[in-house]
Amino acid sequence: MKELLQQLKLLCQAQGTPAMGELLGQLEAQATRQTFLTGRLQKDLDRTVRYLNSTIEELEERNQELEEIADRRFRDVFENTLDSILLYNYVQGRIIATNPALMATFGYTDETFPWQEKLRLFPEYQADGQASAQIIPDNRAVVLEKRVANAFEVLCQRANGEVFEASAMIVPYSFDEEMLYLILRDISPQKKVEKALQEQKQELECYIESNMELENFAYIASHDLQAPIRGIVSFTTLFRRSLQGPLTGEQEEYLRYIETNALSMHELITALLTYSRVNTEENEFVTTDVAQLLRQLHQEFRPLLAERRANLEIGELPAPFYLDPIKVRQVFQNLLTNAIKFVPADRNPKISVSSYSDKTHHYFTVTDNGIGIAPEFQENIFLIFKRLHTQNEYKGTGIGLAICKKVIHQHQVRIWVTSTPGEGCTFTFSLAKHLMP
Repeated sequence: MKELLQQLKLLCQAQGTPAMGELLGQLEAQATRQTFLTGRLQKDLDRTVRYLNSTIEELEERNQELEEIADRRFRDVFENTLDSILLYNYVQGRIIATNPALMATFGYTDETFPWQEKLRLFPEYQADGQASAQIIPDNRAVVLEKRVANAFEVLCQRANGEVFEASAMIVPYSFDEEMLYLILRDISPQKKVEKALQEQKQELECYIESNMELENFAYIASHDLQAPIRGIVSFTTLFRRSLQGPLTGEQEEYLRYIETNALSMHELITALLTYSRVNTEENEFVTTDVAQLLRQLHQEFRPLLAERRANLEIGELPAPFYLDPIKVRQVFQNLLTNAIKFVPADRNPKISVSSYSDKTHHYFTVTDNGIGIAPEFQENIFLIFKRLHTQNEYKGTGIGLAICKKVIHQHQVRIWVTSTPGEGCTFTFSLAKHLMP
């Protein structure tokens, strides 16, 4: 094109037509520019095509890498998970692949596994009587309908014939609707634990029921025994008055023996009633000032403290918090009574009450300088009627500390003792800071 314009231009000059030559010159210049632009555009287009081809190749390589990574990750999970997994062709009824966990759980090897046979991982019938052959079809239908995995429990059978409970899940296979994943997990250990817990729960419920019946019986029996005991004491007094003349030493001894035992029985029955009421009476939790509660007890104990020349010190106590004041008062009352009682006659009792706290609980201590408790008896003393001394040595019913333990347990905490025999005891019990109503 350019060469043709040059020839026409020369022809016009030879024939003496300069205007036409000029026009042809302009056309030649335009043709030159167009050729330049076309070449540049072709270069840009070639460069763009090369860039796109390079990008596509990079994306294909990256996609292949991602597929390989995903395949490796799936293979790692498939090979190393503790769950039994198999890929199953539902239409053909044939197992395509299994993982090592399935072989180990069911007791097969690659050589003994029934690859060419129908699925033989279940007993003929399930616990509810359903035929095991229907397990996969029924649950596969749910998977196809909802398009999500379906979980259920099933009985499985090992190679040796042992039947065990398993959790199962059917997962759809993305690449072929004829195939699916079946994932099984042996839950027989958990089921055994659940069964044992259920049996223990039933035993505990029976024990609680029996204990409540026993406590109700003790309450009723103790209440009904009060009148005969009072009658024995009253009629012994009347009998003493009715006798003419002074009593012989033997008569006096017999009557005193009757009165002493009747009064001891009265104290024992009263203590038993108190112990029974700890469970039969409802808890009345209110915000309580323990310091005020102990000040009141201190006033009530003044006569006994003076009689034994005892010293009671009450340290710093926590701010008011939520508890049952009547029952906690019983705990302090019993501990203070014991702290005064179990001190040798030649020693003045020294008792201190203090407290400390952590993030969740307040701890109260009652310390004395009494006879102490040997380590082997420090648990038993909280049992009802458990006495370490005879009535002649130290009077009492053997119920006070049992009441303390029952009250503290109702507050969902604990009580314990530390002691050095001959030097005294420290009883400690905890109360929750934020016990809810």
